[in-house]
Amino acid sequence: MTLEKIKNPKLEIELFGERWNCEFKLRNFAVLRERFGIKEHQLLQGLMEGQPKFIAYAIWASTLVFAPFDPADPTKVEKEMDLQPIFELTLQELQQVSDQVVKAMEAFLPKPKGGAAKKSTKKAAAKTKNKKPMK
Repeated sequence: MTLEKIKNPKLEIELFGERWNCEFKLRNFAVLRERFGIKEHQLLQGLMEGQPKFIAYAIWASTLVFAPFDPADPTKVEKEMDLQPIFELTLQELQQVSDQVVKAMEAFLPKPKGGAAKKSTKKAAAKTKNKKPMK
């Protein structure tokens, strides 16, 4: 498969009276690591466990608006959501937004190949749907 055949979905969330594109590209992960020291596997693990801290950071990172690409500053952000109001959401509000963000993250992750990988993905999806309440 060539890169041209990979289609990235266009997903949006509405939060704090504004519509935001929601995506997880390398630059999103890079900014999250640069600013907060959160690595990709930590974010994914935190999301799978329903940890509010990681859900809030995932929402924030997924909505970054980047400046036109500059090789000297590839992670330059043009616009970002204020992080504080995200941390002030109720658990119910956070759950609604996180469901959309998790869909976005899943859409941008590589699809597993083979039967065993598909089974484990289905198990993980079922586990996420039936996950414990947020801690």
